[in-house]
Amino acid sequence: MKRQYFVSAAALAVGLFSGPGAEAVDGHIFHGSMCGSIQPSSTPYDDGVYREALGLRVDEDDQNGFAAFISCPIIRDETNNTNGISDLEVRVDHNGAGSMSCQGMTFDAFGNTLKGVLKTAPVGNNKVLDFGNAINISATKGPYYVSCTMTGGDTIHSLFLQEY
Repeated sequence: MKRQYFVSAAALAVGLFSGPGAEAVDGHIFHGSMCGSIQPSSTPYDDGVYREALGLRVDEDDQNGFAAFISCPIIRDETNNTNGISDLEVRVDHNGAGSMSCQGMTFDAFGNTLKGVLKTAPVGNNKVLDFGNAINISATKGPYYVSCTMTGGDTIHSLFLQEY
């Protein structure tokens, strides 16, 4: 009797977890410290961009009021879809004196821009720049990209990407 119960419970579990709608969601989380400054090498000041446990931070003391230009790599593993990203979110703190914005972009395999969407962060901590599915086009084997403009006191904590 116990054996029969075990088989029934196992069959029920297989049915529950493998039925319609049980497909895995392909989501990726990237730590903000994976982003980096893309200041030109001729910039006459320390860009004040630091990678740390909380993410990528622009130091309020080192910026001298200049904007920092940040590039964030995004790994794409659904390389054949052409309907873009189902969700893109950038989690930030915006405490800088200037504006903070991030742009999500998609390119074809040769670097031609297919679409770019700009989001501006409200002032404060724990803000989410939610692109949703606004980046709704992609090319086979074309990359995704996020770039941000930040000032002293701003932080990128993480990026979330969900592909179709």
